[in-house]
Amino acid sequence: MVASHKNEQALINDCKVMIGKIWDNAQNVKSAIRMAANEVDKITELQRRVKDEQGKVASRREEEDDKRGTIAVL
Repeated sequence: MVASHKNEQALINDCKVMIGKIWDNAQNVKSAIRMAANEVDKITELQRRVKDEQGKVASRREEEDDKRGTIAVL
């Protein structure tokens, strides 16, 4: 009976340790998900900025072509 009780107590302690590890891992996963979401937001913002800059470049190229055309006419 005593050995059974000791085994049960050891099992309970092992379970408590495992629950602690699971909790820590769950917190790490939660943190990683939060970081990933932030990275997605950053990527989206950078993609928007790249698109804006590409639009500016295209506009400047058109202006340059217009000015070259004006110069050629003159």
